[in-house]
Amino acid sequence: MKVSKTKILRFVLSTILLVFAGLQLNDPDPWRWVLLYGLVAVLGMVGSASQNSGRVLISVVYLCVAWWRFPSSYHGIGEMNEFTPEIEQAREAIGLLIASGINGINVWLFSVEKSSHVDRG
Repeated sequence: MKVSKTKILRFVLSTILLVFAGLQLNDPDPWRWVLLYGLVAVLGMVGSASQNSGRVLISVVYLCVAWWRFPSSYHGIGEMNEFTPEIEQAREAIGLLIASGINGINVWLFSVEKSSHVDRG
């Protein structure tokens, strides 16, 4: 059984998101971030191109939430302290941007898989 390159790439991207989710377990609100990263990880592994419209909607929602979460004053993503909560907000927004981007790549990969199956007949 030959595994396609697109499936391998989707697996790698989903694994990255699962690592992100695991790193959130020490966060004060881990359930939210584990759910958000886990959702995109699972959607990257299961389903088909027919669900791409739902994946696109999730990417748009993640982009909107990232824009809303991004702080008005940016202090980088370096070391945090209690006086700069903006750093945590920036990290959260960037994480959502990454998840949205990976989800967008998965939309493309599912489309590529679908077109390669149609070509083979």
